[in-house]
Amino acid sequence: MPNEPFADGRADGAEVAVQRNLTVIGTLGALGAAARHDWIDLETAFDRLRKTTFRSPRRLMNSMLEEDRRRKQSQGRKRSSEET
Repeated sequence: MPNEPFADGRADGAEVAVQRNLTVIGTLGALGAAARHDWIDLETAFDRLRKTTFRSPRRLMNSMLEEDRRRKQSQGRKRSSEET
């Protein structure tokens, strides 16, 4: 399937994905996509991730959390207007 996301922490995995015309995303990208589908709570996932050896720029994670909060607020407003 062209342009389907592929997450793999290994460089050789990313190389294979590119050869197969897949979009390569990292751990944070995969978590962000899952949160946008409401499959996970991003804040909980990041809290758990911080307890491991995983390292990522704090500013990036904070930015993603802020975007997730805005998305949830927007969805809440849409649901409220649909109920009235």
